[in-house]
Amino acid sequence: MLSGINALVIGVGYFGRHHARILAALNAKDIPTIPVIENLIVTRTRHDRAESVAASIRNSSSCSVKAVIGAAVGNAPQLVSVLKQYRPGLTIITARDKRIGDSIHAEYTIHALKYGAVLCEKPFSHASGDGSSLRYFDDLCTFENARFFGLELPLAVVSRDMMNDPNLRRIIRQARRLEFYWEAWDRGENNIIDDLALHPWSLLPPTVNTNIQKVEDCGQSARILINLYNQQTGRGLPCVMTLTVGPGFRGLMVDDVTIGIKSDASRIQLIRLNQPLEKAAKTASKLPTGKIVLEVDNPLEKNIVAALCRRPIVGLRRTYESQLFLEALHGYPA
Repeated sequence: MLSGINALVIGVGYFGRHHARILAALNAKDIPTIPVIENLIVTRTRHDRAESVAASIRNSSSCSVKAVIGAAVGNAPQLVSVLKQYRPGLTIITARDKRIGDSIHAEYTIHALKYGAVLCEKPFSHASGDGSSLRYFDDLCTFENARFFGLELPLAVVSRDMMNDPNLRRIIRQARRLEFYWEAWDRGENNIIDDLALHPWSLLPPTVNTNIQKVEDCGQSARILINLYNQQTGRGLPCVMTLTVGPGFRGLMVDDVTIGIKSDASRIQLIRLNQPLEKAAKTASKLPTGKIVLEVDNPLEKNIVAALCRRPIVGLRRTYESQLFLEALHGYPA
């Protein structure tokens, strides 16, 4: 392994703890292309809560770092102080602010990129439909470290593996119609489009352009009509994304081939189903059963390892495209 660095996880709530536990265990895997994690710093808005998470990770049998440190970060000045003290070679941003929501990701990225690589939970920023969130990218591009920025999209790893599978690649490239159906248990305070749309979007190959035709946002559900154009094949096809609150079924339909998506803490499986997509969504559980056509082990760990290698799976350009897609869904003329 390479020489050691400090790693920082900002916001170790439900999702952030997964990131921190993976980082804490990486040294034991002896991956030669990544640096040793010397110290792992985890933050919450209150120091006592951060230290409680740090102690839990520190006492885990899988922890292989020298020290796990809890710190309080509830605003940009506190973050700047922690960054100056520990100078992390990797910062993972999973925080959400009560006032500005997911836009905290963009604000914190600007500070963290001065010290090393950054892996940011999606979305990069809240989209308002006026394109204002895109201004952050002008600031990012001034940093030499901008090429070390990555957006954490687990299904981007699945998309990459799909296109490396000859059978799945053929099915996608020959498609005449593509449909996604995506449920979430609870959208929380987020708009359902902000909360869910990037998941099916990240399954699209990076060579596909999106031309949004219609967005129907009904609060608890949304239906999005898109024309896709594949730059490699020169072919276009219609695409429908249905986003809704529900038990958690997620899947896609390529022509008459229905694929359910099953995920747990360590893997994502693509499972072929023998019924149309919306019927499958009504009758199948959130964990569908059938023939497994693709299995991807620990996509979150793959995103973290790629960030440590400074070769992010979803880099700055693709992150910009994801933000432009969200802005367009809210009415921005992309």
